[in-house]
Amino acid sequence: MYTMAYCQKGGSKVKVSYVEEGDRVTVWDEFDNGRWTIAYVKVAGEGTARFTSQGHEINRYGNQGYDEGKSVKVKVCTSKLPGAVCSGWSPAGKT
Repeated sequence: MYTMAYCQKGGSKVKVSYVEEGDRVTVWDEFDNGRWTIAYVKVAGEGTARFTSQGHEINRYGNQGYDEGKSVKVKVCTSKLPGAVCSGWSPAGKT
């Protein structure tokens, strides 16, 4: 199972996914603004972690070590600067 969020402005978009198997987070940056995409993963009882594209089109983060069976939501923004375009929080998935 996976949980995903994306946002788009014009023809450019950014996206984040969380995959339950292996607790993997992937950030896609297809937004031509010269800034890093910022993605958030919120796990019930564990808080919110921030991930970035680090200037790459796709950046993957391996095993995050979340406890099994917790609610997880994701959100993504075109950057961390004022005026950034952001998705809303995704529907809840499970870790």
